[in-house]
Amino acid sequence: MMWMSRKRLDVKWKREHDAEDIMPALKRYRRYLEDNGLRPSTIPMYVLHVRKYLEFAGTDSPGPDDFERFRDHLHDMKLSRSTINNYSFSIQKYHEMLGQHVTFKFIRPNNTILFR
Repeated sequence: MMWMSRKRLDVKWKREHDAEDIMPALKRYRRYLEDNGLRPSTIPMYVLHVRKYLEFAGTDSPGPDDFERFRDHLHDMKLSRSTINNYSFSIQKYHEMLGQHVTFKFIRPNNTILFR
């Protein structure tokens, strides 16, 4: 009879205690966007951006300081100007849903074509 050694599965069963479940907030946000007439093709992108923002903030009720930190993070990642603007518009709508007013500086895209 041949004995087989037991292998241990390396499974991490521990769940973060301080991490909030953001799914209800994202569902509420999706409904908010639908109710405000955003195009159906735009809504998934807005929800994705806000998901990343909420994961970064670690809460479903972030404040304006979280927004500033996240924008700095996007700049540090060297994302394009239009991508940062798109994230910012998505997040601004989320804060609007929460009854908060946040502003940001719109970054003008480099859409110039040089002719020589």
